[in-house]
Formats: sequence, C-alpha cells, structure tokens
Amino acid sequence: MKKITLVLFTLLVTLSMGQLSAQTCGNGTGIAYLNAVGVADEAAIIAAATSDIPPANHHFTATPSSITSTGIHSVTIFLRNNGGHIQGSCTTNITVLPFGGLPPIAICQDFTTQLDATGNVTISPSDIDNGSNDPAGGTVTLSLDQTTFTCTDVGTPVLVTLTVTSDTTGNTATCTATVTVEDNIAPTAVCQNITIQLDGAGNASIIAADIGGGSMDNCGSVTLSASQTAFTCADLGPNNVTLTVDDGNGNSSTCVSVVTVEDATNPTITCPGNQVGSVDASCNFTLPDYTALATPADNCPGVVVTQVP
Repeated sequence: MKKITLVLFTLLVTLSMGQLSAQTCGNGTGIAYLNAVGVADEAAIIAAATSDIPPANHHFTATPSSITSTGIHSVTIFLRNNGGHIQGSCTTNITVLPFGGLPPIAICQDFTTQLDATGNVTISPSDIDNGSNDPAGGTVTLSLDQTTFTCTDVGTPVLVTLTVTSDTTGNTATCTATVTVEDNIAPTAVCQNITIQLDGAGNASIIAADIGGGSMDNCGSVTLSASQTAFTCADLGPNNVTLTVDDGNGNSSTCVSVVTVEDATNPTITCPGNQVGSVDASCNFTLPDYTALATPADNCPGVVVTQVP
C-alpha cells in the first residue's frame, strides 16, 4: 500500500506542475472587452488568452478571474480536469479595452488628382487614407463622402471626409482631407479657312470665332483668340492667321487658318469735260492724253487710269 500511495502522489504532483505549450497562450496579442458593468469576466479573459479547446473532461480557468480596468494585464490560464485538479498552465498578456472597444484611428492625407478626357475623375478611399487603423489590431473599412469630381471642382479645393469603421466593433472615426482637382488636358484646336472682302474704306475685320472650326475641350467652354483680326489693302491675298484655344485652366493649343482678303469694290472715275480740238491741213486730229485730267477713286491705292483711244 505504501508503494501504491507513493506512485499516485508522484503522478499527481507531476500533473499539477505541468506546463501548457506556449502556443496555447498565444503571443500576447489577445483582446478582451469590459462589459456593460465594467468587468471583463473569466470567459472573456480565457477567450482573449487562448484559442485552444480543452480536451474532453477538462476545462480552462483563469487567474485573475475578472478584470475591471483597461490596459495590458498578465493572466495565467489553467487546464483543469473535471475534479478541478490542475493539469497544466501558461501565462500571457492580454489587452483589456473599454466597453464597446476603442474607436479606430482615422489618418488622412491631402490628394491631387487629374480630370480625364471626359472631364471626370473618381478617387478611392485609399487615396485619402494615410495609415488609418484599429488600435485593437482588427481590420477596418474605409469610405468617402465624395469620390467623383468634375470640371466644376477645378481651381477650388474640395474638402472630403474619410470614415474609418472597425470591422470588429463597428466603431467609427473620421478625418478630413483636401482634394485638389486639376485639368491638364489641352483643348483641341480646329481651324477653317475663310475669305473676306475689304469695305469701301479698304478695311476688313474678323473675330476669332470666324476661323474656328469647332474647337473643343474636356471641360466644354473655351476662349478663342486670333493672331490677326484687322486687314487692309496691304493684306490682299492669302494670310496665315493663328487661332489660339484656351480652356481657362492653363491649357491651350493652336492651329493655323488661311484668311484670303479680296477687294470686290470697283473704283470710280470722274472724267474731264468735253474737249474741243482742230484738225490739221489734212483733216486729221491727234487725240491728246486726257488721263491726267481724270479723277479716279478707289478703296485701295494704286489705281491705273488708261485712255481708249
């Protein structure tokens, strides 16, 4: 009987002093939450300390069995049989968070984006996020109150709100950032050739739209300007005129139009009065040159007066 008793006692001591594997207690990153009355109970502590399932006819207990303050706490997990005897233990740290958990941390960054050829651009929450996180180590979901931008947003910074939601607790946090929308696409310049007529004073003028052939921009409105809009007799014939198309956002493009200047105004002439001449002995009369007595007029200089006969 003494021998049997000694063996049983030795076996009991061995089991009571057993150590659970380090894997049972994890790596010290477990999280427990205070409940509505401000207590993290034993079940919450065990769940935070280990993800293992005790073998049949065994269960886990924890020391301490309850925690009432937030922060990092050292806890010991015991494996017990149904008789309450300790079969092994391990110690680890757990983090206790307030009831409902800590809110996530929202971190924003300003962002600059460019419109596309249609005058639109879409951004994603990740463009604004600058490391938002859940302090409890969980994952987060990001969302923005505005993701699409158009030409109306160019030149005026847009304030957007990033919402960070903890996938574990549902708690949210927000931050704001400035989105700067740029239009870096040059307009398309389209020219057309035209023909114009000088007026009675030898002048003609055009506006830039006269040589525009449907210039366009991703943001719609453009401003046209021409390198030459006034023409005189000195410009008769073809003239190369440069059309500049500006979108108002710092982008421009050009094309060249041929403006042909014509003078369709006939000159006028005031002839000298009737002249009297005498024939010679042979009854012949030589007609003198009367062109100097004529008074010509035209909208352009260089009128040539001829006399027939």
